[in-house]
Amino acid sequence: MGSSDPGIRKNAEEWIARLFDVVGQLDIHLLGGGLYSYWPVDFSKPVNKEEDWKYSVEGVQRLSELAALYDINLGMEVLNRFENHILNTSE
Repeated sequence: MGSSDPGIRKNAEEWIARLFDVVGQLDIHLLGGGLYSYWPVDFSKPVNKEEDWKYSVEGVQRLSELAALYDINLGMEVLNRFENHILNTSE
């Protein structure tokens, strides 16, 4: 969701939308993880945290609207700084 590449963001949204359908059919109401981001992050290249954060927020907002149709709550997993750069603390 946090990639600067619009194609990657589109594919992520489509994949998670299909996942919501499956999870909804299984009567599961919680889906968690690093849904807001992308992995692996190549820290050997420049990273624009502010831009990635913006794309993540926009993507999760769209996903939350779709998740509501299936009564699915989204849990955002906090990842350590070696795995991701967007959400590293509960603060």
